[in-house]
Amino acid sequence: MIRTLNAALREVLEMPDLKKRALDLGIEAKASSPEEIQERLKADIDKWAGVIERAGIAKQ
Repeated sequence: MIRTLNAALREVLEMPDLKKRALDLGIEAKASSPEEIQERLKADIDKWAGVIERAGIAKQ
């Protein structure tokens, strides 16, 4: 199911009208694989966890 949704999303993101509208809003929409998303999320979690720790922000 994830692969099907990913393929449909890639198709939509290639539509010229959608690309133009997104760029007009300052968004560069880019599809990626489920594995790439997982890697990105892990990297973001690690990055922001470090920022939060260095800033001394208490966990809630």
